Amino acid sequence: MTSKLPPEYQPREFNHNIPALIQIGENIFRLILFSLPLFAKLDINSKRGRIGLLLYTVGIGLYFSSWMLLIYFSDQSFIRCYPIFIAPAYTPLFWLIGIAFMIDSYYFPWKYKIWHMLLPSFLFLIFHIHHASLIYFRSVSVP
Repeated sequence: MTSKLPPEYQPREFNHNIPALIQIGENIFRLILFSLPLFAKLDINSKRGRIGLLLYTVGIGLYFSSWMLLIYFSDQSFIRCYPIFIAPAYTPLFWLIGIAFMIDSYYFPWKYKIWHMLLPSFLFLIFHIHHASLIYFRSVSVP
């Protein structure tokens, strides 16, 4: 379905002329975020876990919807609105916080603290949103 995305979101264009620091930072924190839950136990029976599950579910819905807007309405002018154009970059905030709330402990003898997931989430989002913003501002400045 990526072929239906706006041209700026095509893989070749999306990473074109993005500073290495942004790409490296984004990928390092992406790797941490996708690896950490593999070593963690989730608890959706506690109050915090249920809140996390709700945030995760709503977040996935928002994230999916942000991509569907770009795919199905890529030729519409409202897609060029900054908050809509970069929505796939900031909507992960909700499902990442949801995962942080659902994690209860690790499979190894370290005590889980919520910041273990939140800190890399926020750092990832800084790089990710900056990346999408560079794409957006590059696309609106092209005559």
